[in-house]
Amino acid sequence: MIVTAKKLSPSVESSDSSSSENLKVSNTNVANTENVPESTSNETSEVRHKNIMPTKEADLKTTSEKALTKWKAKPSLTLEWTKVTDYEVTVTKYGTMVAATLTAKGQKKSDNNVLKAVTKKIRDGEKEVRVYLRKKFKKEDKAQYGRYGILKINKSYSLPKDQDALDLALPLMLASVKADGFDKEEYGEAFWTGVIAEYKAIIKKVSNLGGTNTVDVAAKAKLRQQIEKHLRAFIYLIRSNYPDTWEAELRAWGFEKVRS
Repeated sequence: MIVTAKKLSPSVESSDSSSSENLKVSNTNVANTENVPESTSNETSEVRHKNIMPTKEADLKTTSEKALTKWKAKPSLTLEWTKVTDYEVTVTKYGTMVAATLTAKGQKKSDNNVLKAVTKKIRDGEKEVRVYLRKKFKKEDKAQYGRYGILKINKSYSLPKDQDALDLALPLMLASVKADGFDKEEYGEAFWTGVIAEYKAIIKKVSNLGGTNTVDVAAKAKLRQQIEKHLRAFIYLIRSNYPDTWEAELRAWGFEKVRS
């Protein structure tokens, strides 16, 4: 008995071909999907690690000190390339430098406020002296300004704005106030003697503070690099040792930006 194969209709062949193509596409999508989670997870982890690192000096100091305390309390957690004693030296040096920087900034701000206040006193005194001159010399008052250290700046007159130039002009003001008989006035000899002493003292202090900054910026930057290197290592160390509670553990080590 001879059995002949029945030829499939075009519609059936098309259906089978379509099913085959769909299966290939489906398998390809599955293969692609299988490769995604691991890569995305690693990238997210890297981003999160970067985001939780302190950026400000004061914050880095605080985090490094908390991490030091925790590491000293967990001697079982080790790193092959460093020791807790070495890290402690780095943290101590960096903390000292950061504290010195913050103190210097605070002092500078305070001194600048004093300088502004003294400068305002000088400007107020200058205005009153110009009133004295107007009363005594009438229309010739401006002709006297040069003797008082008062200069024409653009279209107006005033004592110099520059600190060094003002420092040189103030003695002229004092000498002329005495010479023209204004020494007993409110803004006379006593006022200008006192304000000159204040001004000289504060500009000397501001100048010395700017020139004697003992914080070595390059050395502090190197210490910062070492601390950040340790902190990055701590993040991986903690994640590997505390797989279920690593976020809380990182916060305990000083990484305040960690979010659950």
